[in-house]
Amino acid sequence: MGTAPFSTSSRAPRLSVSTFLTRVDGAPLDLIKLLAAAAMIAAHANVMVLGDSYPFLWSISRISFPLFCLAVAINLSRKTSAPRYVLMLLLLAAATQPIYAISIPGIQSANVLFTLAIGAAIAIAIRERHWAIQHAVFAVGILLTFALPTTATAGFEFGLAGMLFPAAILLVLSGWRTYVVWLVALVLGLNWSGEFSLAEPWNSDTFDFVFAVIGSLFALLAAITLSGRPRFLPRYFLHVLYPGHFAALAMLQLLTPGVA
Repeated sequence: MGTAPFSTSSRAPRLSVSTFLTRVDGAPLDLIKLLAAAAMIAAHANVMVLGDSYPFLWSISRISFPLFCLAVAINLSRKTSAPRYVLMLLLLAAATQPIYAISIPGIQSANVLFTLAIGAAIAIAIRERHWAIQHAVFAVGILLTFALPTTATAGFEFGLAGMLFPAAILLVLSGWRTYVVWLVALVLGLNWSGEFSLAEPWNSDTFDFVFAVIGSLFALLAAITLSGRPRFLPRYFLHVLYPGHFAALAMLQLLTPGVA
C-alpha cells in the first residue's frame, strides 16, 4: 500500500506537461545537453588550464548541473527500463573516475555522474510513494544541506541537494506543481556555502543562485525554439565527451604548464 500511486485528491492539481515533453523531444533535448556540457567544460578548463583566472566561467557553469538533471528527468519520464538507465550512468561514472581523479589533483569527490546516477535512483524510488514521504525526503535533504553544507556535500559533486534534484524535476514533470518549491530550494542548495544574502546582490552564493535559475530558464527557452526538429547529437556523444574532455584538458595542462 505504501508504494502504490495515490489519488489526485491527496495532491495539488496537475500541471499540463505532456505538451512540454513533446516540445523538448529531439533537437531541444540535444541542445539542453550541449549547453550543459559547454558550461561544464568552460568551468573545468578554467580550473585545469587557465589557473582559475576567469571567475565568470564558474558562474556560467552553474547552469550545467540543473540542465543535466533536467535531461535525466526527461529520460526517466520516457524510458521503460529505468534500472538499466541508472546502471549505465554508474558504469560510465566508474569508468570516468580514474581520469577525473588524475586530471584534477587534490580532488576528493566522486565525479558528477555518480551524483546523477544516485539522483536518478532516488527519483525512481520515490516517484510513486505517498506525497507525505516525498515531501519529508525533500525537507530532510534541504535541512541537512543548509544546516551542514560541508557534510551534505562530502564525497560527491553537488552533494545531497544534487542527489534530490532529479527527483524534484521528475515530480514536476509528472504534473505536480507543489514540487516547484523544492526545485527552487534545491537550486539554492546547489550553490550554498552559508553566505547567501539578498542584501548583498554580488555575494557569490546569491549571484550563483540567481544565475543558475535565470541561465537555466534561458537555456530551456532557447532549446524549445528548436521544437519539432530531429536530434543532432550522436547517441553516445556525451558518453564519450565526459571522460574525453578531462583527458583533453589534462593534455593541455602538460603542454601549457606555465598557464595553470
